[in-house]
Amino acid sequence: MVVIASFAALWGSGRDFVSARPKLRNPIVARIFSNANSKIVTSDSGLVLLQDTLRRLVSLEEYFQADYPRSLTNLIAAPDLRAAMQRGALRPYTNYSDVNSVAQLVILGRENGVSPVIRHPRQLSRRDFETGSFVLLGGRLANPWYSLFEPRLNFVFEGDAGDGDVHIRNRNPRAGEQRDYSVVEGRDGETTFAVLSLVPNLGGTGPVLLLAGIDRPGTEGAEDLVLQENLRDDLATLCQRKEIRGGYFEALLKVRAIAGVPRETSIVAGRPLSIP
Repeated sequence: MVVIASFAALWGSGRDFVSARPKLRNPIVARIFSNANSKIVTSDSGLVLLQDTLRRLVSLEEYFQADYPRSLTNLIAAPDLRAAMQRGALRPYTNYSDVNSVAQLVILGRENGVSPVIRHPRQLSRRDFETGSFVLLGGRLANPWYSLFEPRLNFVFEGDAGDGDVHIRNRNPRAGEQRDYSVVEGRDGETTFAVLSLVPNLGGTGPVLLLAGIDRPGTEGAEDLVLQENLRDDLATLCQRKEIRGGYFEALLKVRAIAGVPRETSIVAGRPLSIP
């Protein structure tokens, strides 16, 4: 069962956080919050449920059609389900773990002297991504704006809500790497995967942090890894690699989860991001 929270409640949970601690020693988050125009974009739980019902991906173009979601919910035969999906898709719902991550980001932003703005995906336009810095929570199934940046990445999501086989494709495997990474179920939990990426905005003037998993535990594992006052040693080492230092990069993460809760996250591979 998906846990959802209203956008209004999410904002209320973050606006009263105050911290007197020194400025951030986390270079990734500090880089995001070096810009006063910083936004946190939550995932859209209504969209996730709609895609699960339709059993197909809803594109960014469909998401912003004037008749969304009616043009899509009209494909649902059962009247009660059709009405419920239409109401849910129009409301600014997100999930509980995003609420947690937003609360942490608000604290970290204020430690760096920035009060980040919180937005639901439907409250933005493409033009917004030409300036400022962003944190995007969730991959293209949960946050349609992810699709603006994924073409630049080596680790990309394939499959959709229709085929039930979402996985991460490694476009250019190096020695010891796999071409595809999928969720593996075990008796004591699951192994899933996520992508953590730092890319430029559409205008090339500021950073965008992408945190996206194959499933919810994967995304939450990526969020937990990066949203700390101090970076964990292995992630800090990756950021300090000669070809990455001070630039943009992406990292493939492996997440061990028990009962849907991430317990251990490790870095599988990292890449510098080539900027045209």
